Amino acid sequence: MYFLLAIFAVASVSAIRGLVRHARYRKLSRAFGCQNPLLYPHLDPLFGLDTFIGSFVATVKSQHVSVFASRFDKCGSIFAMRSPSGTKLFTIDDENLAAMYGTPPSIALAMARQSDSAWPHWGVEPARLTAMEPFCGKGFITTDGDAWQTSRTALKPCFARKNIADPGWYQRLVHDFLETLPVGEAFDLAPLLDDLFLENSFKFLFGHPLSQLSLEFKTTVPTKGFLGAFHAAETGAGIRVMLGNNRWLFPTKKYMANCDMVHRFVDEIIDHELGTHESAGSKPPNSEDPITPNSLVHHLLSQTNDKIEIRGHILQAMMPTSDTTAVLIGNTFFLLSRYPHIWKEFVREVNSLSQEALSFNELRSLKSVYNILSESIRLYPVLPNLGRTALQDTILPRGGGKDGSSPVFVPKGTSCTNSFYALHRNETVFGPGASDFVPARWNSISPGTFEYMPFGGGPRQCLGKEKALVEAAYFLIAMARRFPTIGSRDTREWAGKAKLSARNARGCLIALYDS
Repeated sequence: MYFLLAIFAVASVSAIRGLVRHARYRKLSRAFGCQNPLLYPHLDPLFGLDTFIGSFVATVKSQHVSVFASRFDKCGSIFAMRSPSGTKLFTIDDENLAAMYGTPPSIALAMARQSDSAWPHWGVEPARLTAMEPFCGKGFITTDGDAWQTSRTALKPCFARKNIADPGWYQRLVHDFLETLPVGEAFDLAPLLDDLFLENSFKFLFGHPLSQLSLEFKTTVPTKGFLGAFHAAETGAGIRVMLGNNRWLFPTKKYMANCDMVHRFVDEIIDHELGTHESAGSKPPNSEDPITPNSLVHHLLSQTNDKIEIRGHILQAMMPTSDTTAVLIGNTFFLLSRYPHIWKEFVREVNSLSQEALSFNELRSLKSVYNILSESIRLYPVLPNLGRTALQDTILPRGGGKDGSSPVFVPKGTSCTNSFYALHRNETVFGPGASDFVPARWNSISPGTFEYMPFGGGPRQCLGKEKALVEAAYFLIAMARRFPTIGSRDTREWAGKAKLSARNARGCLIALYDS
């Protein structure tokens, strides 16, 4: 009897709180002229199980990126969708993106003053931290506020131009790599790029390329085992983020075992470097003297001795540095191999350049390189889907009502997901044939900050953006000098793999010719 009364009491309190919350939402919505956005036409209008299951199936089939984008074709630039964990928002409207990623609109600031809530109103921690912390801890990818600022400040010097402007080691790495590529036969470039940029990433992170780690550090976890565990844990973390509050559906035993293997590998390297750092009489953490880092781990050791904090920074930096450039280049050659006339034109231009090594500024200023890379990451953004969670009650400036011109009230805790894959196919911004690969379009277009977001946007824009673009630019030029002819050996369409980056699940099957 008492048990039933307790259940009734809890249910009553919960219902009363829900009614009070709903009344407050209605009051705020009316005060600022907000209206609801279009609701997705569900088969299951209560829990949205049709789209929830459809998204899961699409992820398994490596179709999640395109299926998600297709929903904007059906519903427009903003819509709401039911899910087992509540109603979610989806938008690719540039004004809404500016509100989420950049400067808050005046109407949201007015509501913030009225409700006495702090800015920013949007963040990632509610969606990411619980899902990803077992893998990569707390850092710039998983936290908001002071924790995010501290993490980003710690990492930013390693991504400064002075640390990527001297590409000597990278140039030698690429030169040796090109000599190993087969000539005149079909092969998959994608896994080879993964190996190349793992070498480069480990040099950046640990001061030693991957191929030398087993010699330099006597880790109990072999590098091959670490890499397998890292990629499995990264994929698992991404799926857990997509599942949201339903992440319990994802099996945890194997995921946690992979996380543990990753941690042991990185911890042993940190222990080794910490001992070296201390025995060399290095300056203590928090020294005010500027230090030019020769690797991320050395830079972090100059700031703290907290091994868990250092491990988190390293793993969160490893995700973009090991994937970003390899994925960008793989997608670029997936496209170029299908447009050999564009490659031929680019080869002619490269052959007219000086044979001397190009500087950072020269690489970034080559218009043809810029056009090709911009068009590649327009069609296949490095981060195809991103989202934010409302940290406070807030407002999106438009998308409500029948004509979509009214603001939209967003209750605290609501998730809003964006498809940059869909955003970048807007013919109003990018011209006719926006789904086609046309690098020359960049000679005449200039999209706004929140109309073109291949690396995200605002203060949280990808730290590795410049590093990835410079490395990709040099690789393109080196390939053009070595292989004047390229061809595709795969007629299948691009398919997005279930990872944080826009990786083609079908690889990059091409053939190269040296004449």
